[in-house]
Amino acid sequence: MRKMTLAIFLSALVFSLMVAAGCGDETSVETPQGSVQAEQGNGDDKIVIEEGEESATLEQLEEAPSEDDLGAPIYPGAEYDAENSGIVNYSSGDASAFSGTARFVTTDSFNTVVDWYRGELGEPASTTPETADWLLGDISTGNYTAVHIEKVDGATKIDISHMAASLN
Repeated sequence: MRKMTLAIFLSALVFSLMVAAGCGDETSVETPQGSVQAEQGNGDDKIVIEEGEESATLEQLEEAPSEDDLGAPIYPGAEYDAENSGIVNYSSGDASAFSGTARFVTTDSFNTVVDWYRGELGEPASTTPETADWLLGDISTGNYTAVHIEKVDGATKIDISHMAASLN
């Protein structure tokens, strides 16, 4: 599992460099521990890592996930930022996990966005003059959604992260 975690982070770095450089199509690497496959095309970029019974897929998607996928409402009119969003699917034997983050950006004021989320989700778990955070679900079970709102350069950034883990 430790090797797989390192492989995921290294692959994410390779993926970022590949996307930034604009190289395309498919690249595969085979090692004694497993394989890494990177694909770019049609706006959906992904890396697949396999090591024994463990596998992970990292994807950057051009289309925004749904509210059901994220486990939280999406602020009306906010624009999806695909470049700063992605998902990871992981499996090992009987265990699996999904983790995804979607970023949305709006020109509506920070206070307007926070008030809307307050109406949808209740009081935030923490706030500062420039950030607000909600945590939905139970982090101890690995099944939760985090909503982070931040005031950034005349815009408001909304990050919705969803984690779902299971033992089959």
